[in-house]
Amino acid sequence: MPLLILGSLNKVHPSCVLKSEDSGLLPDYVVYNELLATPRLLLRNVCAVEMPWVTPIFGKLGNLDVKKLSGGCNVSEQQSPQGTDPLKVQASVKNDNGIASKVSDDHEKKIQAAKERFLARKGKK
Repeated sequence: MPLLILGSLNKVHPSCVLKSEDSGLLPDYVVYNELLATPRLLLRNVCAVEMPWVTPIFGKLGNLDVKKLSGGCNVSEQQSPQGTDPLKVQASVKNDNGIASKVSDDHEKKIQAAKERFLARKGKK
């Protein structure tokens, strides 16, 4: 039975232990851990959830930053300014006080230095 999530229809993965009721319907609400992008979207690691369990935290759910929780954000070419590389756009991060600060280029420099050290070691062998 397809479930509606963020405007797309998803199905529960066949290996999932979540079984449909006698009527053939899945639960109204589920929580999943993995979304497989095959020709059809499949949910894995699915657990049924009842509405009374989540009503106390609905206020917090509205303030969630999904991109931050998922470990970053995907910057598409459509969102990036013309002529800029989407991977090199600096991210804006909020600190504990809620003040936005720019991520420094120091991180980029450290990555580049590590690449150079690796290539130097590789060349010596």
